[in-house]
Amino acid sequence: MSLILITLACLDPAFVFRGEFLPGLMNGTEWGQVSIAATWCALGPFSLARRLPLAAGWLAGVILANGISLASDLDWRGDLLLIFATQFLLQWVFVQMAIWPIALLFDLRISYRDDGMKDDRDRHFGIREILILMIVVATVLGVGRLTLKGFTLDQLFRIHREIKQGIVIASLNVLIALPLIAAGVSRNRVVLASVAAVAFALIAPVVEVQLLALVRGSPAEQHELFYWVWTNLVQSVWILAVHLVLRTGGYRFVSRRATTS
Repeated sequence: MSLILITLACLDPAFVFRGEFLPGLMNGTEWGQVSIAATWCALGPFSLARRLPLAAGWLAGVILANGISLASDLDWRGDLLLIFATQFLLQWVFVQMAIWPIALLFDLRISYRDDGMKDDRDRHFGIREILILMIVVATVLGVGRLTLKGFTLDQLFRIHREIKQGIVIASLNVLIALPLIAAGVSRNRVVLASVAAVAFALIAPVVEVQLLALVRGSPAEQHELFYWVWTNLVQSVWILAVHLVLRTGGYRFVSRRATTS
């Protein structure tokens, strides 16, 4: 549903790109989905051999949907797609880098009800999983090659500042997503933790706007603060909503080390 939202949001460019509301809705959805995909890859049920290619496909879907939305108004601007793709990939990796050490140390995972005792995390890759991963990579590379056709090294140097901004945004999104993820998987005081995480996400733009202005080399504009507050709110809603759906469906955050001790 979220990928459809991202794609359809740009079918009427004259409406979408007027103001900050719909761009913030799109970007907040994209960044929320990237963080959710990274969390599921690190903590989800099933084996890593299954989670990794599926999470990579999830990420690829977000990138492709973003490319389709850009194409509807910007005639396949390869430089913008490169910036967004780099940002999504870095955020996906950074979130996992923060979660994996804790997950491995305490053997944490998202488990369905009373299945915490079962060891379904076989880490061996089969032919099916490898083929899925190869298809995902080939699809992304193929679309990337088509999109970046004629893209030169000089053009890359011209957008280096935008790429730096993308790296900063990815890093900031990780800092915003981690408290939300922690609130979503916590066992106690979930509501209080969620409110605190959302409050942090809504206050963070005060610093975000100034930091991005510093990287950009130009003063922040007045509308940027509203854009980032709205984007972070959308991102927060997606992350917490997915965790709520999982809880309602009977999934819990458990430690196999605790259940087997």
